[in-house]
Amino acid sequence: MFAPRAPILAPSSLPVFHSRFVPAPPRPTNQAIAQASIGGAVFSALPDFLLSAVCLYTWLHPMTFDPQLVKRLTVLTLLEFVIVHSAPFTGLVALSELKTILKTAALVGLGAFYMLFAWGFSVGFDSNWPAIAFFALMLNRLLPVLLGAVPSSAQKTFMATCWGLGVVAYLGTIFAAALLPIPALGITADVIAAQHFTSGGMWPEQPYRALFMGTVYFALVGTWEMCALALAACERPPQATTPTRPTLEALFARFAAAGMPGASVLVVRHDSVLVRESFGLSDVEGNVAATPATNYRLASLTKQFTATAILLLARDGALSLDDAVRDRLPELPAYARDVTIRHLLTHTSGLWDYEAFVPDSQVRQVHDADALTLVSTRAESLYFAPGTSWRYSNTGYALLALIAERVSGQRFADLVRERIFVPLEMRDTYAHEEGRTDIPRRAWGYTVHGDSVTRTDQSNTSAVLGDGGIYSSIDDLARWDASLRRAPLVGDSLWQQATTAFVLGNGTPTEYGFGWFVERYKGHARLRHHGETRGFTNAISRFPDDGLTIIVLTNRTGSAPWEIADALADLYLSP
Repeated sequence: MFAPRAPILAPSSLPVFHSRFVPAPPRPTNQAIAQASIGGAVFSALPDFLLSAVCLYTWLHPMTFDPQLVKRLTVLTLLEFVIVHSAPFTGLVALSELKTILKTAALVGLGAFYMLFAWGFSVGFDSNWPAIAFFALMLNRLLPVLLGAVPSSAQKTFMATCWGLGVVAYLGTIFAAALLPIPALGITADVIAAQHFTSGGMWPEQPYRALFMGTVYFALVGTWEMCALALAACERPPQATTPTRPTLEALFARFAAAGMPGASVLVVRHDSVLVRESFGLSDVEGNVAATPATNYRLASLTKQFTATAILLLARDGALSLDDAVRDRLPELPAYARDVTIRHLLTHTSGLWDYEAFVPDSQVRQVHDADALTLVSTRAESLYFAPGTSWRYSNTGYALLALIAERVSGQRFADLVRERIFVPLEMRDTYAHEEGRTDIPRRAWGYTVHGDSVTRTDQSNTSAVLGDGGIYSSIDDLARWDASLRRAPLVGDSLWQQATTAFVLGNGTPTEYGFGWFVERYKGHARLRHHGETRGFTNAISRFPDDGLTIIVLTNRTGSAPWEIADALADLYLSP
């Protein structure tokens, strides 16, 4: 089923229907358009009004200067004039799907054409209006348009640099020209005024009328131009191959087979949903189809939410990431005295895995508090000194949930719902506690052997919340992903720490931050995580520089969704 894509304009705006697949290229982000528009307003409008004020002064104090200089400056005037009026066209070139080198060549060619056109057009012009300021004005407005030819990852820095240099050069030219014997600084409004309001000079007898014309004209042209610059400055990823419908169906064929547990997949680039679709069944016995609103047990994808809860408390000042864990959990043995909260977040604590003390034959489910008891009473030492090595540890995240409870005074499930899920309008996402929460549209977990499907929804460790107890859907996770892209709940500084790989004491970097694996995939920066538990297997991959997120949730054991996520990444990422 094909459908037009829908931007995620707000958390509550995500559409709800069962199948969505969009083989279309991405579009510029709303955030990038807003940033470019604000920048265009600040750096274009203010210099224009300053220039109008200088023009008023020079009109009231007319002088004379070399007509030959006027003629030479007229070339620059016309060049800027043509560029301003062709900005929408130039912006379209910048936004095109041409390769970077072709876009650059096209824009340079347009610039050369404008210059030749301006020179030829200026030959027949009268020399009664100068334009020194137009050279800087041209740079200030042309360079942001050229941003469309710059690779996406460099655009923000380049945009800021161009605007900054353009403004400095423009304002510097204005004040320098104000000291020269020039009767009036040329602005684009001069062209109109010269045609309609001149009478033997630069209207020294009508300064207010001329100033009014200049201000109105710049208000109109500035609005038009600002829109063009906003489009040209938007982050537009290079063109990439998009999956066809048969390709997508082939990747999920085993989930779509009759009577089989299913999967849900979400692909988002910037604010555009490219794929939002579900296959198979969420409840095999009840023959209930999986949908984008189906809630799966996230397993270890939960860790990013547990880490967020801790970071929110750190931002509040309720704890420090370098606090000793025993200060919060004194039950831990003395050998764990050097373990910090940061070590728990990054899997560098050296604490034993609590699962090692839970036999497969055990029927009673363990909880987060049991994990603390097991490692405190059964383990006689650490695997290694804290911060000296890396070992994936569910224990660390179970203890983080307990720390969050003791610091906040709330149950962990209530804390994450109040501080994360409710603010982001993730209405159906819960840290599941049997008897306390009822998961809507719940997927049940299964194990598949050939054609045999067995419900295997819970294990003896499934009640531990901090390491894997959250249920969510791809619709709610789209809201989570949008928040990470726009404004992380924890703030930019802590988010930067969360997405930076921890470095061991000997200087060796790990590949893990706070709840995220931090790595590179075929040359692209990637944040990812997998989740495996009895009955559920999941994967999330985020490519922050490319604005691409891929999420695959499944309700079957051992389905290796990360392979599907990688296959989709290969289709959407540019080489």
